[in-house]
Amino acid sequence: MTELRPGGRGSAPDASFVMSYMAISGGRSTHFGFMGGFGLGQYSPHPPESLHRHSSYEIVYVLDGEFVQHLENGVFRYQAGDACFLNPNVSHREGYESGCTLVFLNLRQEFLENLFAPIPIHAEVEQYAPGAIKSFIQENKSTCTEFKREYLDFAGTASLKQAGSPPAASVLLDQIAAELAAGDTGYAFRIQALLLRMFGELEDPGNYHLSRIRIDSGSEEFILARLLRYMEEHKGRAGRQELSKLLHYNGDYLNRIVKKQLGLSISQLGQRICVQEAKRLLSETDMSVSDVVNELGFVNRTYFYRVFTEQTGVTPGEFRRNRR
Repeated sequence: MTELRPGGRGSAPDASFVMSYMAISGGRSTHFGFMGGFGLGQYSPHPPESLHRHSSYEIVYVLDGEFVQHLENGVFRYQAGDACFLNPNVSHREGYESGCTLVFLNLRQEFLENLFAPIPIHAEVEQYAPGAIKSFIQENKSTCTEFKREYLDFAGTASLKQAGSPPAASVLLDQIAAELAAGDTGYAFRIQALLLRMFGELEDPGNYHLSRIRIDSGSEEFILARLLRYMEEHKGRAGRQELSKLLHYNGDYLNRIVKKQLGLSISQLGQRICVQEAKRLLSETDMSVSDVVNELGFVNRTYFYRVFTEQTGVTPGEFRRNRR
């Protein structure tokens, strides 16, 4: 990233928008700095064992490695490209259990309200289409004690993580850092535009699985929410081994969570999601049954027919005729 200012992880400078950077390795923070014009003084780091809160919203983005995030409702693992959006009422701390590089954005309520305010240039064209982030901010109160106890979780899709180039959100963060470092005329407006573009990337379902997590939910609900998003992305055609690789949890452990929360095995859950997608394709498209079988990745047509009939009580052809 561009232009690091020395300092330690602690309270952010008193500004409406602050960007900082942290590298974690060997059980400690090896580098921390504020980007742009901050960091002239030293900032005392939070002890690794203590949870803390900010007076602003905080976005944590994982540039590389694996980040262990400690929140009130558990310990969660984030991979490169993942992000979370915390409101001021969520206590948290950075984990030092693994190596990673992080970017933090601290945004005050008034900054975000101005960011989403209409600009009277073209009344018919919004700068930012209302999405989950704007809703999340609008639904929270303006005083810290009244904030809802929840946060947004952004898990990069399998396609995003398998792409050969860096995620667009990472590129946009680098551009924001460069604008902060240069401080040229109009840099603040350019940063606002880059932030809105980054929000759009995070809200794109092709890039991220977005979940709204309540603090009163436990770590199993968090893992299940992510697992369901990945299963839906793969149309139910993802087994324990693949999910273990994507989520970085043991496959048997994931299966126990699904069994406990839903009363199904991962295989049974996959079949249900797959049949739901098949029903959608048969109802909303003109694809032949053979094309639907191929679209869903079934090699054995007979097996697909058996699974579909067990779930619906009719064959795929009968289902289409009944719908029409």
